[in-house]
Amino acid sequence: MENLCNNISNTEYLKFKVMDNIKKNGYSNNYLGEKFISILAIKKISSCIVDFIEGEYVLEKVIGYNEISHIIINNMLKYIQVQGTEKLNIGFIIRTFKCYRNSYIDVVLEEGCNNKVKLKITNYIERFFDELEIVACSQGLSSSKVKKTEDALIESENRYKKLLELMPDAVYVNDNGKIVYTNKAGAKLMGYLEPKEILGKSSYELLEIDDYSKTLIKQQEDITMRSGYLPPVERKYFRKSDGKFLEVETTSTVISYEEEKTILNITRDISERKRIEFLKQKVRQKTFLLNKTIEYNKLRTEFFANISHELRTPLNMILGTIQLVNITNNDKNLINPNIKVEKYMSIIKQNSYRLLKLVDNLIDITKIDAGYLDISLQNDDIVKVVEDIAQSVVEYVESKGLELIFDTDIEEKYMAFDADKIERIMLNLISNAIKFTKRCGRIYVNIYDKQDTIVIAVRDTGIGIPLEKQKEIFERFSQVDKSLSRKQEGSGIGLSLVKSLVEMHKGKIYINKKITKGSEFIIELPVKVLDSIKESNENYNAAENYIERSKIEFSDIYS
Repeated sequence: MENLCNNISNTEYLKFKVMDNIKKNGYSNNYLGEKFISILAIKKISSCIVDFIEGEYVLEKVIGYNEISHIIINNMLKYIQVQGTEKLNIGFIIRTFKCYRNSYIDVVLEEGCNNKVKLKITNYIERFFDELEIVACSQGLSSSKVKKTEDALIESENRYKKLLELMPDAVYVNDNGKIVYTNKAGAKLMGYLEPKEILGKSSYELLEIDDYSKTLIKQQEDITMRSGYLPPVERKYFRKSDGKFLEVETTSTVISYEEEKTILNITRDISERKRIEFLKQKVRQKTFLLNKTIEYNKLRTEFFANISHELRTPLNMILGTIQLVNITNNDKNLINPNIKVEKYMSIIKQNSYRLLKLVDNLIDITKIDAGYLDISLQNDDIVKVVEDIAQSVVEYVESKGLELIFDTDIEEKYMAFDADKIERIMLNLISNAIKFTKRCGRIYVNIYDKQDTIVIAVRDTGIGIPLEKQKEIFERFSQVDKSLSRKQEGSGIGLSLVKSLVEMHKGKIYINKKITKGSEFIIELPVKVLDSIKESNENYNAAENYIERSKIEFSDIYS
């Protein structure tokens, strides 16, 4: 700059001239002046202009807008507090800067600088005050609420601090692995009285944590930092202060602590809850066992009552029939007593078969429970065996006014099975179908080849089995109708025995729930062929005559 500008290149001179112009020209208009802009602010503004004159700085390199505007705003706030007004009038800020802008320009114009220099300095002052006005106005907008905001923040901080202190859950803020904040619950959880006793310590100094848990915690911390939140996770520790075992539940979130992102953990001691849950589980288990015991005792009582009935009924029939035979033999007036005797002998025979069936079932179910019932596998044609069984009872089925239909999708299938056990299974299922199917109904016996398995289905068009009873129909001593006045006889162990015999073949039996009328029992047997005769049971005897066996299985059908 030219030497002519030496006067305004002095900060004190420039400051003095500006204040003198303010007073001389009346720019304040009773609103402005020293009430709002302090001497310090004017000195800093003058210093920036002097620096520009001497160094010809560009505006972007001139710093201090925030500092200068901050001084000005604070001065204005002090004036407002004294006057008792509630907010800072932005118009005051604009008029104040206009006043000082004009005053600085007047000082430059009064000096003996050439026009080029004056224009350059004047443009700088205009831009300088424009920038200063923007910063000051933005500060002024927020400054009117500073006091209230600060008070609200302090109140909120105190409220949350008190809340954290009173929280029953432990709160920890960790920074670089060290605890930088905790509440009283946090200290208590670690076995200490005051929070300050654990500040600056890491979790590893306070808790026994194995290597696996350390790795898991590190992974969970990484997840928390990435996502900002970690749902509740359960952890188990031994605390070092007294060796107490802890079970805790921790929720983590990311917060800003001293302008750095860190993790806040909220930890709840769930040891008591776990203990109560364990006790509840034990109570549930014992209640379950008690209910099962009560149910078993009830079933056993029902079973013995049923067995007594099952034994007494055929015995009474046999004894009563024998008495009738004696009466008939002693009656001299009968023309042909042999006819009645034959009828009575048939009744005795049927009830004897019934007793034999009951005893056989009881013996077999006992053997199965004890693990003594053997299965005698031998390679044979399963299709022929099932068909023969079905055909052997056709005449009996027809005598009950029913129709038995056998069908198969394969002519023969050789596999290993126990023919005697298959006979017991089939006759039991057909017997049930006869019992619960009214006259003119049908019974279907079907065989399906599924390559690795053979499926045998026994279906009837009878009364069916209620859906709620289908789950328990294969259970020991279970019957759909348990009353002693039921229409059909039975011990309640038939289907349980059938299920056990099927499972001895590594197969399974179930009810087809898709059948809407009647019922259908599905048997699936795995296809297995013995490698040689040596693998089969050498003591195997051929199955009893199917007709004779059917008399035993059907002996409890009276209708």
